[in-house]
Amino acid sequence: MNFHYLVRAEQCPRSAALRHATYSQLWNRRGYPDKPSLAALSGMVMHRAIARIVRALADSGMGSFKDPRSVAVLKSLGGYSKVIAESVADVIQSLAGNPRFELVRSSSLSRLNHRLPAIREQVQLQLSRLNWNLKPSLVELPEGSDIDAAANDRLPLEQGTHFEVELRHPGIKWRGFADLIELRDDLCTIEDFKSGEPSDDHVLQLQIYALLWCYDEELNPSKTAVDKLVICYPNGDRLVPYNKKDGGKLAQELQARTNAVRKAVSGPESQANLDAERCPKCDVRHLCSAYWTGNRPANVGGASAERVQLDDVQLSLRSRKGQNTWSAECQLSNHLPIGSTVLLRWTPKDCAALDHLLPGSEVRLSGALISYSEDAPLQMVNCSTTTDLILLS
Repeated sequence: MNFHYLVRAEQCPRSAALRHATYSQLWNRRGYPDKPSLAALSGMVMHRAIARIVRALADSGMGSFKDPRSVAVLKSLGGYSKVIAESVADVIQSLAGNPRFELVRSSSLSRLNHRLPAIREQVQLQLSRLNWNLKPSLVELPEGSDIDAAANDRLPLEQGTHFEVELRHPGIKWRGFADLIELRDDLCTIEDFKSGEPSDDHVLQLQIYALLWCYDEELNPSKTAVDKLVICYPNGDRLVPYNKKDGGKLAQELQARTNAVRKAVSGPESQANLDAERCPKCDVRHLCSAYWTGNRPANVGGASAERVQLDDVQLSLRSRKGQNTWSAECQLSNHLPIGSTVLLRWTPKDCAALDHLLPGSEVRLSGALISYSEDAPLQMVNCSTTTDLILLS
């Protein structure tokens, strides 16, 4: 169990079960393939860039980016631009083989490149606040490796600065990855880098990391307690309160929540908590049978006057109208009238499966683009690289 799984499963057990099931026909990794958002990709790049720069500075005997000599070290790395560019390449490479990412690789890279100035600014801000031990032991998993790749190399952490540390509490069967752990003379600081807005979930996440560290007998056999917890946001650091005496209470709470979650997601039909705000953001909603019913919650904002809208639609194909166009009947939609006739259009390289369907075939499309105009006789349902397609028959 880990923090992100717990939060997802408590919100919707069905979403967690679908996301973490096995899909051997899609790929050879665990769970359903991710479709990384721009925010997630930016955060991954930021983490890698910071780790690379800190390693170089620490290896040169500097304990802070404020050291005047850091300019020369950064220059030897090629400057911020080169470090961040190499980090982008690493992140993209780590996603190789992900079938959902491969469809949006070029567009994601383009959007990520436009985000580089903001990423550079965040890297600079985070580095300006960091201090580290002059004898670091920087730990990172191999590129593209599975989480369990380092399972057989879990030795006690020495004094220094450690990045991306996997923490485990065998008693409650929990684990988590701390962005940074620094050990100095029996003092311990855990820091977590966040590129988004502050959230109470971030506080609990870091408190859980403190608990895992205290009970990780492999990395922390001396049971060194946490002295300081810090969340590093782009606009400043936030100290997180943590009472060492409350560890047992937090462990009991996590155990109870874990038991409830495991029960909720088990069995052939885990509970689906349909929600008007959360469901449209779920990246496995196209697999959820409960979502594709008339009980699906409508959008919070209701009907919109926009000419172009994103929608999740189920269609029954009627007849082919062109090389990349089908006439179809709408069976389910948030914006289209049920039973109405629409035109389904796609780009062959994005949705090649539609080339081989027959009249009467039923399809589900999540993230389809609905467009219409006063002059057009039929509304259009457009597929793109970001559209998830499920063939029902």
